[in-house]
Amino acid sequence: MLAMQCYHCGEPLAAAATIRATLAGSTHGFCCTGCKAAAEWLHQSGLADYYDLRSVPTARVDLLLQFGDWDSSSFRRMYVRESDGISECDLSIAHVRCAACAWLIERVAGRLPGVESILVDPATTSARLRFDPAQTSLGAIATHLSSIGYPPSVVHDAPAAASGRRASLKRLAVAGLGAMQAMMFTEALYWGEGTLDVGTRDFFRVVAALITTVVVFYSGAPFFRGAWREWRMRQPGMDVLVALSVGLAYATSLVETIRGGPVVYFDAAVMFVFLLAAARHVEAIARSRATERLRLIVGAQSQRAERVDRAGQAEMVAVCELQAGDHVRVASGDAVPVDGTLLQAPALLDESLLSGESRSVAKRIGDVVYAGSTALEAPLLVEVVAVGTATRLGQLSALVSKGLHREGNAAAAGARVAAYFTTVMLLVAAATCAWWWIEAPERALPATLAVLAAACPCAFALAAPAALAAAHAALAQSGVIVTRHDALAKVARVDRIVTDKTGTLSKGRPQLVAVELLRAGVDRAQVLAIAAALERGHSHPIAHAFRAFDLGLEVANPKLVAGIGVTGTMDGSDWQLGRAAWLDASQPDGLLLADASGVVARFVIEDALRDESIAAVRSWKRFAAVEMLSGDAEVTVAAVAERLGIRWRSRCTPEQKRDHVAALQTSGHRVLMLGDGLNDAESLAVADVGVAMGGGSAIAQGHADVLLLRDDLRLIPTLIDTARRARRITRQNMAWAVGYHLLVLPFAVSGMMAPWLAALGMALSSLIVVMNALRLRHRASAETTQAPSPLHELPA
Repeated sequence: MLAMQCYHCGEPLAAAATIRATLAGSTHGFCCTGCKAAAEWLHQSGLADYYDLRSVPTARVDLLLQFGDWDSSSFRRMYVRESDGISECDLSIAHVRCAACAWLIERVAGRLPGVESILVDPATTSARLRFDPAQTSLGAIATHLSSIGYPPSVVHDAPAAASGRRASLKRLAVAGLGAMQAMMFTEALYWGEGTLDVGTRDFFRVVAALITTVVVFYSGAPFFRGAWREWRMRQPGMDVLVALSVGLAYATSLVETIRGGPVVYFDAAVMFVFLLAAARHVEAIARSRATERLRLIVGAQSQRAERVDRAGQAEMVAVCELQAGDHVRVASGDAVPVDGTLLQAPALLDESLLSGESRSVAKRIGDVVYAGSTALEAPLLVEVVAVGTATRLGQLSALVSKGLHREGNAAAAGARVAAYFTTVMLLVAAATCAWWWIEAPERALPATLAVLAAACPCAFALAAPAALAAAHAALAQSGVIVTRHDALAKVARVDRIVTDKTGTLSKGRPQLVAVELLRAGVDRAQVLAIAAALERGHSHPIAHAFRAFDLGLEVANPKLVAGIGVTGTMDGSDWQLGRAAWLDASQPDGLLLADASGVVARFVIEDALRDESIAAVRSWKRFAAVEMLSGDAEVTVAAVAERLGIRWRSRCTPEQKRDHVAALQTSGHRVLMLGDGLNDAESLAVADVGVAMGGGSAIAQGHADVLLLRDDLRLIPTLIDTARRARRITRQNMAWAVGYHLLVLPFAVSGMMAPWLAALGMALSSLIVVMNALRLRHRASAETTQAPSPLHELPA
């Protein structure tokens, strides 16, 4: 006989289902051909376990959904990032309700040709997709996900989360009202014991049973679904213990009510549900607030913009339709939808979402404005430079999203501890029940319920994730983005800070202060033009010193030798511009220009220290020993090091920087490397923690574990202090969780603690862990006080 609901989505079926399929030897009915096709595909692909693992049915499959426009160039420019031939896109996936949904989506997508990976977070319904556009298209992947009941979208919207909070609040309200009513009737039974007649007693019990049934099966439904999922996945956790305690109290009380037994426990069942639902609701709000800044960054892309044509006519268009050169009007109070150039007179913008700097920033005509910033005092007219993933906000969103979709080792360890702990507590509960059943049978159930309620491992499971989430959010608010899941744990153990000089301690804007001609027959303008041509197109700081002298000379075969210099061919002659140690060690320190016949000229370049460098380095020394590695000449590096009071090494090649960092690690040091350029990339990758400046090169940022959104060296103490506070709070949370259980379990096992009191203690325990972690949201003491540093492009 067929079930009266769709096998795939759970929709009610007519008495005689006309759409059927035989799967694994059983015949099932379906509401539509889409659900039938999805179920057949899952069974054929070896993914039928999904139907056992899921906690609720998926949504109905709509085969009419189309995703053809997802492969258009405008759509890809807005939402898809390209890197080394791999495309990457962040999605919001509808109807994700549990871990089984995430399991199914990851396996379905993972079996599609061209899909490299998809990581799904069931808590936020978000996913990060990586695929090879040469083998498949985004539209094809989206269509396939939609065909199994999980249609994706690219807009990170708040409605789903808000809907979840509303549902949670409804369940909590029902549990609260039901608990009050059920407690009223059960308390009357306690106080009236021996004086109530049997009819009144049974009436009170029946009313309490009806109220408790609603609370248990409506407000407590998430706990039972979670317990079933944990049990099916052989990963017992908090929900198993909750479901057992609530179910045992309810079932026993129902049996006692029917047979007229002496005691019922409806009050314990409703109080369990109410207290735990309240704790879970508050935890969800607290954890959401802990990560709200990260979510804001990921979801801040505007979808609509007001485009203004040359005649001054305006129309609202989708941002993905905008092209470079278009003009966009931004009303005061609205977010800028694109990166662009300011066309109208001075404006004031709020860039706090991007930089962590709360003070407004003044912009002049011709200045760059960034997507995600907010126009404050007056409307803006902006010429479009970049949209979507090419904007600074898009690149920052990619970094944040990468962190959000990586599960940290500490969080995974917490989940494993919770699973082991739950297994042990189930054995303790069973032993408690057996002991009291022998000694005093009437006390067996209350003692067992108290053990189950007190033993929930939610505090263990939350100890590390809550602290890490709050720490990441606090750092993001200060202008620091952690892009590696285990970086904070390493930052907390740092005892040596190694830093580059140019562009890191210095402003990265070298100035040419002298030119020395070393060959007869050449003039100053000629050697400057040649040097400028060789440096053209390079992003390292020294190139900026020559840009004003570029006369447009043609260069063939330009090449950068990282950390040493540049080469190229002009008018048939090979030229080199680089360090004296490379071209002619007999020359004084400086930058030399040479051809095949020898050195032609010597340039003296100076780069001033950042305004905050001296104070910042002084604050670094509170946390670790500091030293500087630089490729510059000895005299220059020594002078800077003397002003800063730190150890130093000059004339370092990228390989020497890397080897020095590795040598420090070999000697037992935990190294934080701070740099900004191509010649720092290897040492950033080797270091325990690599920190890249926001204005640095794309390669440096790609190898770093942490990115400073502002080029402000005082963010380093903020990073280290927050990491150490996170480690300290995680330890406090773990100590509290252990101490609480050691204190409470003896009372529960001995029967000296009422079940509802044990549930209250467990709920308060998890709340204490979360609230303790939220202390990290406060900004660290190393708050910046100078004028905000300029924002920089984040190279793609």
